[in-house]
Amino acid sequence: MTQSHSKRKLYKLSNLVTSMAKTIKISIDNYKWLSRIAANLQHEREKPVSLDEALTRIKMKRDKKDILSYAGIWEGRDVESVRKGIKNGWSSWKIRSV
Repeated sequence: MTQSHSKRKLYKLSNLVTSMAKTIKISIDNYKWLSRIAANLQHEREKPVSLDEALTRIKMKRDKKDILSYAGIWEGRDVESVRKGIKNGWSSWKIRSV
């Protein structure tokens, strides 16, 4: 095998490595809880699911707020002072040039 041919193979092999795995320690209770979530997700998707996919699902649900959680947020506030604050905020906001 020539040197350039072996370099090409190494390059192709390096492209196959796309993600990095980490080892973490969790309590048995947390492991059982996460395993139940993964089992429910597996039942829902009807295919095997990793614990990483279960964690991603938890993260997505945490980051996604329900619109109803904002209901009544203005209650008891002086609407005019909030409007002025928003207007001041927007007037000081500038687009950064690229």
